[in-house]
Amino acid sequence: GKIGCFISGDACYGYPTDVPWAMSFPNGLAPTTIAVHPAPLYEMITSGGVGLILWARRKQREAVTWAQVSDFFVLLGSTRFFVERYRGHNRLEGVGITQYQVVALCFILAGLIMRLAINRGWFSSGTEKKSKKNVRAKKKD
Repeated sequence: GKIGCFISGDACYGYPTDVPWAMSFPNGLAPTTIAVHPAPLYEMITSGGVGLILWARRKQREAVTWAQVSDFFVLLGSTRFFVERYRGHNRLEGVGITQYQVVALCFILAGLIMRLAINRGWFSSGTEKKSKKNVRAKKKD
């Protein structure tokens, strides 16, 4: 999460706003007395949500699988893209999004490609279980 960024006020906060939960960081590393979006809190909340989703889904499988990695990439990229909308980072000229949003889109794309590869059988999802019989047969060889 971004608890350290939030506590230190290191300028990873968001755009000026008048929402009721807006905050200022007059004693931060990059001080501001203007009320801004608390973007580090947004990221902590969304990262916690991603963690809870993945934690709940892990009970369905015995080990980390490629499907879970795919889910992580898509969820992480989606939440980061969302949070970046409220950050004070400069937008790329002609594109209208930040470089961090471009990276987030790459994570989403990688996760979707990985999921497509799993669904098409291009590589194992990691969920197949080896039967004890097959394992014993391989040990005898």
